[in-house]
Amino acid sequence: MSGAAKIFTREELRRALRYWADQIASVSLNPDTPEACADYTYEHFGIETDINPLKENHQ
Repeated sequence: MSGAAKIFTREELRRALRYWADQIASVSLNPDTPEACADYTYEHFGIETDINPLKENHQ
């Protein structure tokens, strides 16, 4: 498992999902799976952060 994750504000997540829905409507993106939406959102939105300290506290 990677030590990186992304942080999203509620507004940023709304913007990402709105963008995804608009792209599906214009047939620019493949809407086949929820995983595709999650992957696109993770790749294009959010702030990357190191979660290793969090993982160390839970071991």
